[in-house]
Amino acid sequence: MTAQLTNNILIEGHEYSLASDPLKPYLEENDIKVEGYINGSCNGYLSDWDITDNKLYLIDVFPCYTDEVGEKIMSMENLFPEQEKVFAKWYSGEITIQKGELLNYVHMGYESTYEEHVYIKIEDGIVVDSRVEDNRGKEFGE
Repeated sequence: MTAQLTNNILIEGHEYSLASDPLKPYLEENDIKVEGYINGSCNGYLSDWDITDNKLYLIDVFPCYTDEVGEKIMSMENLFPEQEKVFAKWYSGEITIQKGELLNYVHMGYESTYEEHVYIKIEDGIVVDSRVEDNRGKEFGE
């Protein structure tokens, strides 16, 4: 797998890189599949998210397909008609926020290391816990 483009998340007015895919469980639950994506986005889309009042919301979806069929399916309008902001009640798990400078690039998935990784635990779309991992001063193998 090649390094992946990241999703974006807005938290308290600040935009960060989101090295997680909270939309994936929704797509799996609804049996939504499309082929023809680009290497930098193995899921075939990028998405924008927001955490407001400890709730995770999907703001937008951007298709990353090489065909028109994928582009039509993977759009906010098609997935959530007439909705501009969708509460992600389907998502339970941990998302990873990448903050600061890139310290160690890894050409695989979301494995690169940044100054800080913020891990946010979410249950049914609601933030229940978070922790920060400070990676400054760590040594990385080659």
